[in-house]
Amino acid sequence: MKQSRGIDHAMRGGSISRRDLLASGAGIVLGGGLLAACGGSSKSATGGTTAAGAGSAGAKRIGASLSGINEYNLQLATGMYKGLGSAGHELIPLQANYNASDELRNIQSLIAQQVDGLVIGPINVESGARGAALAAKAGIPVINYLWESESPADKNYIGVVHIDNVGNGGPEIANYVMSANPDGGKVLLIPGVQGDGFNEAITTGIKNTLTDKYPIAGEQPGNYVRSDAITAAQNLLSAHPDAKAIVTYASEMGNGVASFLKQKKIELTHVTSDANPELLKWLGKPWMAACRYYSSAQQGQMAVSMMLDYLTKGAKPESFVTQLPMWLITGDDLEPNAGEGKINDKLPPFSYPEFNAKVAKI
Repeated sequence: MKQSRGIDHAMRGGSISRRDLLASGAGIVLGGGLLAACGGSSKSATGGTTAAGAGSAGAKRIGASLSGINEYNLQLATGMYKGLGSAGHELIPLQANYNASDELRNIQSLIAQQVDGLVIGPINVESGARGAALAAKAGIPVINYLWESESPADKNYIGVVHIDNVGNGGPEIANYVMSANPDGGKVLLIPGVQGDGFNEAITTGIKNTLTDKYPIAGEQPGNYVRSDAITAAQNLLSAHPDAKAIVTYASEMGNGVASFLKQKKIELTHVTSDANPELLKWLGKPWMAACRYYSSAQQGQMAVSMMLDYLTKGAKPESFVTQLPMWLITGDDLEPNAGEGKINDKLPPFSYPEFNAKVAKI
């Protein structure tokens, strides 16, 4: 198990190609920032910045805007429930079926329900900016737990959680592919849903790291859907049967591709990301060599814990950008007796199964 390279938590990495879009479109909606909406700011006793009205006692109601229902988001939601702790705080989760219009309606609904805080994982940069602006205008603090890079919308967040795909995750994947294939060879990519910034950042990190000996011969989205990812793998490998490596950007797709490779008796370097229970079956087998691991549950827990610190203690995160830790793991890192939702006892769990019944109602 190799921990990914550390980077400055205050660094705002990633592509900034969407800034102009936001400035010309969503920038019109970005009204007064959070501090203006809350009536000014002051220094908290803990050293963080606190807006007027933050830090009050009592149970809090936190709205959660999820992009849709898949295994990753459900695991993320178990982390959100874990982050509530035992003080009687409430989570109100809504999912948007991967539709930006539904996402905006969900955020408007949570605002109308007068939640104390809002955590969002935007479907795309623009929809997240619009929702955050509406919440900030209503005086509701917002944390973006799927932030990619600087944008005008940042004024409406008290903090963000970042998975560094450009400077860390993408390079880790590319370096593993190259080390496993020292003589070079074609590489195939299966991203998830394009347009959210997240997938483009992984691709950028991979492309920036691969040398000329490792051309990216083909790319087809798998849309975070098992069947779509299998179709993508079939198409890509039909066109490039001599490929040496294939990269899937999420385990929900990676598991399907591993099953396809096994069925077709194709062995090549397959690297995926994140984790779910089925990944434990494939990792370390000839059809899935490695995984760039980060915990979806930890991502959700971080966002809710940061929000509760702000709502109950008046403290913003120490840095605007909080990095989600990640590791490059192989089958050697699996511990079968580690317990449900875990890779091993050293890494954060990818799920908290005790909250499965709650997330099943989302």
